[in-house]
Amino acid sequence: MLQQIQPGGAPTDSVRIVESLLDDLLTNGALANRILDCYEGIEKRRADLFAENGSGPIFQKLQQLQAGPEGAKEFVILHLQQSREEQTQLGILHFLISARFKLSADETVRLLQLLQGVTNVVNPSIHFLASALVNFHVSADDMRPQRLDLNAGQAQKLQHTIQQQNWQQATSLRGIIWLQWLRFLRIADLPTGVREVVARDLQNGHASWMEGVGKFADVYVFAKTQMLFFRDQQRSTTGDDQNGGGGIEPPYSATDVDPIIQDALLTLSEDFVDELVIQSRRDLRQMKQHDEDNARAEDERSHQYAYRQQQIPVPSQPIVTAWESLLALITTLYASRSDAARSFWTDNDKYNFISMAADVYTPRFVRSFVEMLASLSTGPESAQNAHAKLYNEQGQSSGLGILSWHLFFNQLNQYSDLLGQGGELNPEEQPLIISFLRLLQNVAQYASSARRTLVDDQHLRALDTLFRMFVGRVSVELKAALLECITAFAAPGAIDIQQQIWTYLEGGGVVPMQRFAVGSGRFGGVGEGGGVGDGILWDLENVESAGRTYPETLAFLGLVDGLVRVQRGGGLKYVEETLGKNEGRTPGVRPYVRYVIEAVLLKLGSRGFVDESERWKILEKCLSILESSLEQISFAGLYADDGSLRSMQMGLGSAAWSIGLQAGFEVLCRILGGSKLKDELFNIVDANVGQLIEGKNVTRERSKAVLSTVRILKRVLEVQTVFLRIVANAIFDGGNAGSLDLPSSMDSLDSWLAERPRTVVNLALLINCQSTVMEESDEICWVAVKILANLASSVNFPAPDKNVNVLVSILERSEFSRQIVYGFVERLELDEDEPVGKPQGDVRDDGRLMADFHPHPGSGVDESSTTPFVTVDERTGQRRGMVHAVRVAILDLLLEGLRGAGEGKSRPGVALFLLGYDVRRGVKRTEIVDPEAS
Repeated sequence: MLQQIQPGGAPTDSVRIVESLLDDLLTNGALANRILDCYEGIEKRRADLFAENGSGPIFQKLQQLQAGPEGAKEFVILHLQQSREEQTQLGILHFLISARFKLSADETVRLLQLLQGVTNVVNPSIHFLASALVNFHVSADDMRPQRLDLNAGQAQKLQHTIQQQNWQQATSLRGIIWLQWLRFLRIADLPTGVREVVARDLQNGHASWMEGVGKFADVYVFAKTQMLFFRDQQRSTTGDDQNGGGGIEPPYSATDVDPIIQDALLTLSEDFVDELVIQSRRDLRQMKQHDEDNARAEDERSHQYAYRQQQIPVPSQPIVTAWESLLALITTLYASRSDAARSFWTDNDKYNFISMAADVYTPRFVRSFVEMLASLSTGPESAQNAHAKLYNEQGQSSGLGILSWHLFFNQLNQYSDLLGQGGELNPEEQPLIISFLRLLQNVAQYASSARRTLVDDQHLRALDTLFRMFVGRVSVELKAALLECITAFAAPGAIDIQQQIWTYLEGGGVVPMQRFAVGSGRFGGVGEGGGVGDGILWDLENVESAGRTYPETLAFLGLVDGLVRVQRGGGLKYVEETLGKNEGRTPGVRPYVRYVIEAVLLKLGSRGFVDESERWKILEKCLSILESSLEQISFAGLYADDGSLRSMQMGLGSAAWSIGLQAGFEVLCRILGGSKLKDELFNIVDANVGQLIEGKNVTRERSKAVLSTVRILKRVLEVQTVFLRIVANAIFDGGNAGSLDLPSSMDSLDSWLAERPRTVVNLALLINCQSTVMEESDEICWVAVKILANLASSVNFPAPDKNVNVLVSILERSEFSRQIVYGFVERLELDEDEPVGKPQGDVRDDGRLMADFHPHPGSGVDESSTTPFVTVDERTGQRRGMVHAVRVAILDLLLEGLRGAGEGKSRPGVALFLLGYDVRRGVKRTEIVDPEAS
C-alpha cells in the first residue's frame, strides 16, 4: 500500500482510503513503534542463539530434533537468515512510513534510541538509519513536515537525544544523523518557540559538529562504506558476526538492500555532502590544511625511516586523514552517475569548495582531489564544464589551481621521454597518473567537443601521448588505465579518431602479427610464453598470468569491443581494407579478433584468478567482441542494385574478398569449421543453464556471457546459408581461400548441434530463465525460442526416425521434456504492463543503440528474427516489451509448426510436442483432456 497506492499513481478514492487506514494505524495503532518492538524482539532471539555458540539448551534440543550438531547448525543458519530477512522487511516498512508521513517527535526519539545501541551496522540497521535521515529531510516540495510537528519541548528532547555521548558509534552513525538534524533546523519552517530552543544549534551547530565529529575520518568512512556500500567498489560484502556469531551467518551484499532504500541513501548522502561543503567551508579549509601538514610530516618521517633502515619499507600503512576520507566519499557518491554532480559546476558555493580542494601540494592529497574531480566530471554537462576549466590558457585562472590539460600532457610526455631512455617511474607517480587518466577518460567519454579538442590540439595530441606511454615499460595497471582512457576516445560517430586508434595499435605492435596475421593457414592455438616483442601477449603470459589478475587484458578487450562495434558504412570498411596492407599482410582487423579468441578466450579455463569474477568479466567481453563482429558483417556487396546476386564476372569475387576481411568472417569460419570455439560456445550453454534457471550464484557478467553466446549462435544460424553457399564458394572460385584462411571443410551450425543433443536440450531449457535478479533473462528466453524455431525448420538435421522430427526426438527423449513444456506454458501466461516510454530499438547494456539487422532480399535471413522493439521507461530506466516479445515468438513458433500438421503432410513437429501431443502416436490418436472439463 505504501509503495503502490500513492497520490498521482493510483485512483483518488483508493489513495484516500489507504491514507485513512494508514493514518489510523499510525495514530491509534502505534504502528511505527510496534515495528521497532518487533525488530528488537527478533534481535533478542538472534542474540540468544549467538550467545550459546553451539552449546546451549536451544542447540541441544535442536540436535535431538535435527539428528546431530551439523543438522542443528544448518537449522540455526536458516533461522538466522530468515530472521535477518524479517528485520530487513521491517526496516523497509519503517522507512516507507517515515518517507511518506514523517514520524512524530516521540516516534523519532524511539527510533534514535534504537540506533544508539547499534554496535555493528548491518543491512536492517541501514534501513532504520535511512528512516531517521529521511524523517529530517526537507525539500522544496515538502517545506512543512507532516507528522513531525515540533513544539519547544519535543525539539529539546530530540536535540538532547542526538547530542548524547552514549551512542555506540558516536563519531560515525550519530555524526550522520546530527548533521541532517542541523540541516533540518536550518531549512524547515519551524515555530518561533522551537527556534528559540535550538538557537544555539542554529548559530554554532556546524562548528560544534566539526569539532566533535567532522575533524575525524570515521564519519566520512562510515558514509562511504556503510551508507553507500552498494556503490563502494572496495567493499563487496560485509560480515555479519556480531554478538560472537563467529561467522555462522553468511555475509550480505549490496543486493540485500532494497532499491528504494538505495535511491534514498543516495539522496540523503547528497544532503550530507551539500550541507557540509556549503555551510562549513571555512572549517573544512582548516581541516584540509591541518591534515595535509600532518600527512607531509608523516611522509617525511617515512622517508627518513626508510633511509635509516637501508630502504626497508615502513611497517605501517599511512594514516588516512579526514580530508582524504571526505573526498573519497564524494568520489564514491557521484561516480558513474551522469550529471548528478552538475550543481558543483553551476552553484558558486559548491564550486568554491572545488577551488578550495584544488589548493593542495602533497601527492596523495593531489591524487584524492583528482579522483574526486573525475567523479564530478561524469555526464555530458559536467564533463564539458570540467574541460572548460582544464583547457585554459596559461596565466588564466581556472579555479583549479595549477591543474590544466597542458600541465598533464606535458608531464606525460616527460615521463615517456624518461621511459624511452631506459628510466623508470617513481612509485609515487604511477597512482597519480592513473587518477589523471580517469579524469581524462570521463571528459573524453561524455563531452564530444572536448574529445575532439584533446585529439586535434597540437600542444596536447592526446592519442599520440597516450600511446607513447603505453608502449613504454610501465606496469600492467598503468597500461590498463591508458587503454581505458583510449577507449573513451573511440566513441560512436568519431570515425577519424577510431581510424587513428587502429593505426596506433598497428604501428605500436600491440598484437604480435607474426602470430596472428591472416593467411597463416591455421586456426590453431597460440604457443606458450611469448617474447619481449610480443606486445600485450607477453604481458598476458608472463605478468598477468603470474599475478593471476588481468587488468590490461580486460582493458584491451574493452577497447577492441568498442572499435568493432562501429556501424557499417562508417570508418570500419576503410580500416578493413587498409590496416596492415603496407606491412605485407592481409589487411583488416581479423588478427585482433583472432588474438581475442586464441590467446584469451580459448585459454581462459587454464588460467588462474585471484578473483573468479574477473574470469567472467573477461569471458563476457570476449563474447561481446564476437557478437559485435557478427552483428556488423555485411553481405550487401553480393547483390546488384536490382536485388539479384552478382556473378563472378560482375564483381562477386571482389565482394566476397571484402567480406573475408571483416571481423565477423573470422568468427563464422571458426564456428562453421568445427574449431574449438564452437565447442567452447556449446560448453558455455551446457555449464550455465542450471544456474540461470535456479537463479543462484548468477552474476551480471555470467548472465551477459550466456546472452552473448546464444546471440552468437542465433546470428550464425541466420547468415550461415548465404555464407556457405555464396561467400565461401566465391572465395574458393577466386583462389583466395589461402589468403583468407578459409577452412577447407565447413558444415552448418544446425548440423553441428545435431551431434550435441545435450546442448539442444539446454537451449530449450533456457525458456525457464525467469529470474528477477537477471535483467537479461527475458532476452535469453527470446533468443532461445528463435534458435528453436530455426532448428525446427532446418533441413540440415539428420532424420534417423522417419516418423518424428529430429528436434522433437531430441527433446521428447530428454529427461527434461516436461520441464521444457512447462517452461513454454509458463512463459505464455506471463504478462507485463504496456510499454510506456520512448522507443529504443535494441538497447545494449552500455546504453548505446544497435541498429536492427535488416537482411538483403535473397540472403536467407528472416527479418522477424531480429531483436524486438522495446521501450525504456524514462523514470526507472527499465526495458519493457521483452515479456510480450517472448510470448509472440512462442506463438510464431507454434503457428509455423502447426501449418500442415495432422494433414499427413509432415512429421510431428516441435509445435505438437509443446502443445502436449504424443508425437509418436500421431495427432489423431492423441487425446487431449480439457483441464476445464467437469
